[in-house]
Order: sequence, then structure tokens, then C-alpha cells
Amino acid sequence: MINIFALIPIYNRVDVTKKGIESILNSIEKVNNDLKVKFNFQIVIIDDNSPDDSYNYIKKNYPFINLIKTKGNLWWTGCINEGINYCKKFNTDYFLLLNDDNIISRDFFQNLFSFILINHKIKYLLGSKICFEKDRTIWSIGGKFNRFFGTKFLIRNSNVDNKLIDCDWLPGMGTLIPSNILYEKKIQFDFKTFPHYYGDSDFCLRCKKNNIEVKVNTDLIIYNQTELTGDKDQISINQFLNSLISIKSFYEIKRNLFFYTRHGVVPIVYFGMLKKYIIYFISKIILQ
Repeated sequence: MINIFALIPIYNRVDVTKKGIESILNSIEKVNNDLKVKFNFQIVIIDDNSPDDSYNYIKKNYPFINLIKTKGNLWWTGCINEGINYCKKFNTDYFLLLNDDNIISRDFFQNLFSFILINHKIKYLLGSKICFEKDRTIWSIGGKFNRFFGTKFLIRNSNVDNKLIDCDWLPGMGTLIPSNILYEKKIQFDFKTFPHYYGDSDFCLRCKKNNIEVKVNTDLIIYNQTELTGDKDQISINQFLNSLISIKSFYEIKRNLFFYTRHGVVPIVYFGMLKKYIIYFISKIILQ
């Protein structure tokens, strides 16, 4: 039997989490019985000390879910590591990273289980095609990073013929990780350097440096509720300045410097980073 554990960090939005859980259960229910019996699929939810009733609600309504409560200082990366450490007591074959606001397509697990059986032991990182929930257009089929010019972006090309797409990094949702990468090759998520943003892409790029391929299977579809991310088209000057120092921000300067220094060709890559901030300022402040 193949053991797959889904790791889902949550914080303080029980209604969103419930919707995500239900989409997982609905997708699992659609898997053919002959295929389902070959897999042991379990959900691990890591609640980073939500002030709402998330923990108790899940414990009461989904008693079969493995539920961990942390102290509230682990952010995304620390929660993922907590889930990985929890699963050491199981004979885990694969980890599946999900967010609580992901809506899983009905045929996701049918396609995932079939793909694993056909390809036997997968030795690379396998991502999903992520679409906007509202209009079902592509949000991501993996990402690219140019270590010279510092361009880091999501692939959103809908004209893709191949089922498997090679890429450089994957967002932290819908990503399948063989357990041997974590336990045997000792490639871990770097909580100290990237507690929240960049934890996923940093992990993927370090895997690539260790000759581990990164791919996306376009038959694995997840819908992303982007309206819940908090990214606004227009922000004030104070919000802009705060975004440069906040751990909650993708544009936190300190984390960006760490990322570009670790994965780029210094000092050339810093010009790409500077360009990113100029575009950010113009798009959020000047043009609004």
C-alpha cells in the first residue's frame, strides 16, 4: 500500500478550511475502488494556534484527520516542517502540500493515484496545474527563475501540449514530494531563512541543485481562491512601506535579499531584484 499524507497549514479561517476539506473528500470519493484500496491517504492539518474555533471544529467534525496545534509562531514553512516531523512515525511514501483555500478538482486524486501507479516510484517533485477558481483560467503550471537576470515568475501558458512540464519551482500547493527527498537526501524546508514567503520556491531550487527534477502534471488540477490572498490592486504609501518589512509580504526586502543571494549570480541578479521593486512601486502607487 502506498502512503500519502496531505499537509495543510491553517490559521483562523474555519469556513475556508471547511470548504477545502470538503473538496478533498469529494475528490477522494470519486476514486475507483480498485485504485483506492492501493493507497492509504491521510490528511494532516497543522493549526498555527488559530484564535477562532478551527481546531475544535475540525476535531469534532472530522475526527479522522490528523490534527496538530502549534504555538502560533511557525508561519507556513514551520507548519510544513511540523507536519513532516509528525509523519516520521508513519511509513510515508509521499507528502502532498495543500493550502486550506485550495479547491481540489473532482478527478484530482483519480489522476494522481493512477499516475503514481503507472510511474512506480516517483523521484522528482511533482506539481499541479493551478487555476483561478472564478474563471478557471490558469494561475500556474509551475514557475521559472533566471539566476542571472533575477526574473522569477509563474508559467501561465495555456498552449501546452505535454502532460508533464519541466519547471524550476512550484508554489506550495498541489506539490507532491517523495519522502526520501526529506528523510534520506536531507533536503528540508528552511524555516529560519524563509518562514513564510519563498519557503516553497527555495526548497524546489535547492532540490534542483541536487539533481532532483521539478515537473508539473497538467492532469492534476487545483483551483485557487486568489481573492483570499489579500493582494490589493491599490495600496497607500504606508501600506507600501510596511510591505517592505513585513514577514506577511511577498515583497519583504530581507527575504528577497536572502533568496536572490542564495539562488542568483551575485551581483548581477540584484539588478533583477531592483527592477522587481520598481515595477511594484509603479503598479501599486504611481498608476493607481
